[in-house]
Amino acid sequence: MSGAAQAASTTFGFTRISNNNVEDVASQLSLTVYDDVGANAVFGPTVALNPGQILVTFQNAVGTTSNITEVYVDDNVPVINPPIDQVFNSLGGFTDFSAAPPLNPTNLPEGNNIGFFADTTLSADTAPGNPNKGINEAVDILGISYNLVNGGTYQDVIAGINSGDLRFGLHVRSIGSGLGSDSFVTSNNGTVPEPLTILGAGAAVGFGASFKRKLAKSQEKADKKG
Repeated sequence: MSGAAQAASTTFGFTRISNNNVEDVASQLSLTVYDDVGANAVFGPTVALNPGQILVTFQNAVGTTSNITEVYVDDNVPVINPPIDQVFNSLGGFTDFSAAPPLNPTNLPEGNNIGFFADTTLSADTAPGNPNKGINEAVDILGISYNLVNGGTYQDVIAGINSGDLRFGLHVRSIGSGLGSDSFVTSNNGTVPEPLTILGAGAAVGFGASFKRKLAKSQEKADKKG
């Protein structure tokens, strides 16, 4: 099919590194890495990534009550060029994160035990105030776009996560009945969905319309909470 562009994305799970709660919510947590074509296909003009950028989205398929409130990045390759390019709140549901610093706490709690040292310029946390600003519902999607280092590729990012040289950490609060917190780090078990194909302007319009409907619903939810 002439002129068709292939889009790429890979989803990773998380492993708990602390043991503060009876409930382990690792199976609920995921991140997806999109190349620029994949991000623009799924989320439309709101993200509008350029070549040399990636989008990382974070989700919490809530079964057990929990709230992702901080996102940390430990890039030992490096493949990402700091700082964060942009934080995209409420790609689904409602979130309110901002780029760090300031970042509190400044490193993933108990991350020192596994040699995890966050780059605060690549990390993000929720704005002060209502805890509902975190990722605490299955519909919530937080997105963060990053610039790759000169010559870096989407494949380099995936390889870095698989090797453990690039790690994402999540601090999750208000877990289960005890309402405690735990820390989680990306597992090197990425899964690749069927490739997305952008067929042309018609497909792009379809994606944009779908996204606008999602955005409207997210805003209604935010207004009710406000």
